[in-house]
Amino acid sequence: MMYAIGIMSGTSMDGIDTVLVDIDGFGMETKMKVIGYHEYPMPIDMKEKIKKHVMKRILVLMRYVV
Repeated sequence: MMYAIGIMSGTSMDGIDTVLVDIDGFGMETKMKVIGYHEYPMPIDMKEKIKKHVMKRILVLMRYVV
């Protein structure tokens, strides 16, 4: 038995999703059980900071593509 925590946000960045799962088994015999789940609203200032950071990275990558 092992516990894992997952944290993610979708492309809309409207919230941060978290989950705690119990994982048991191995390979094709693996079983997972959700222990808890919660969605936290994304603060607007955090969303804007992420967008700004991502845009900077996109501009850097575009230099190598063109």
